[in-house]
Amino acid sequence: MPELNHFMNEGVLYKNAFTANSWANIGSWLLRIPRKVYEKSGYSFPGLQWNIPTLRKFGFNKTADFPVPFFILLPVSPKKFHRGVKYIFQELSKKQTQPFFLQIHFKELHPPLYRAENKQLSLQSRALIERYSQNPEKYADKAVLFSVLFDDELRVYHSPQVLSALNTLIQNQKLPREINLLKFVNLTDMPLMLDLWKKSPDYDKDLLLLKELYRINQTELDKKLKMFFSFFTKQKLKDNTLFVVCGNFGFGFMEHNFLFNSVANYDEFIGTHLFIKKPGDQSLTIVPQQASLKSAAKYIYELLENPQADPKTIIDEELLSTNYNADKVALRLNNQWKYHLELSNSVRELYDLKKDPNEKTNVLNENKNLSAELEKLLLDKLIQEKRDQ
Repeated sequence: MPELNHFMNEGVLYKNAFTANSWANIGSWLLRIPRKVYEKSGYSFPGLQWNIPTLRKFGFNKTADFPVPFFILLPVSPKKFHRGVKYIFQELSKKQTQPFFLQIHFKELHPPLYRAENKQLSLQSRALIERYSQNPEKYADKAVLFSVLFDDELRVYHSPQVLSALNTLIQNQKLPREINLLKFVNLTDMPLMLDLWKKSPDYDKDLLLLKELYRINQTELDKKLKMFFSFFTKQKLKDNTLFVVCGNFGFGFMEHNFLFNSVANYDEFIGTHLFIKKPGDQSLTIVPQQASLKSAAKYIYELLENPQADPKTIIDEELLSTNYNADKVALRLNNQWKYHLELSNSVRELYDLKKDPNEKTNVLNENKNLSAELEKLLLDKLIQEKRDQ
């Protein structure tokens, strides 16, 4: 992403950043900082309270009135997006002498939904989508793929392709008849659906299609970021703004037989980008140690009190992560060891990240003493985290 990389040439870049939850982002922690702390440190809030018609006029789907002003941008079109961003900066520029705290959340990377107007998709991928769209019952085993390509937010009752495929699976007795098709179901979380898809013809091409869509979305996002960053250059607001650039979570493409996010704690799910630029930063500092988004929120809190706070306080050598259902936990130790524990069935895994960064070879049996130590540390941290909550 060239525009993003160009912007991140002044500040602190964390090369090994991870989220404590494979389904959440730094915002959930920033919300815990009282608004008066920001205001005491001189940070003002735009306070743009828009109703839904106004939001849609400017290309935004929704916003929320939190202590930290979150603007969740779901661009409808480049033109509307540009108009919306311009409006934000018109409001900000009225108070140029004050610092601002503003989080912009781009949600268009997940899931990699297919858009018919997207002209960048390869001919092979277009032909594949057209074939599936016209004959969903013929490719019923790919229902989980259809839920990604054709459904808004993976809701199965929105897509005729998914409903057709699921009905065919029921008729062929591959799905139980008592399944409630009108219930909100995220098919990407269902092992049965993933297994059917994985065994279907052209599965490898399907996977390449999803990755292609994801890369295209990244390119489109980068173009919008260029538009976004240009306002700071022109209106000289960047010197008064605290920037936090990070992802919600990582994305999995069946590396461990899971798709997308939230279901597991392998590095492809919890690994994310993290870049922080505070007013006055004029050079790039790279931090290679293991860091966490949770600790990043604490660092931002310290920045509000002390602009010279050490960015290395984000380093988190013992990082605990949990999945969405809280039945899988993992401890990532200092970029070296990764210990997984499934609480529901006591499945355990241990990986040497130095030798095996993709977490493919379970070395638990060869390191039983270390595994016992890591499990105790993991459970102690899990208990402490529940107390803190």
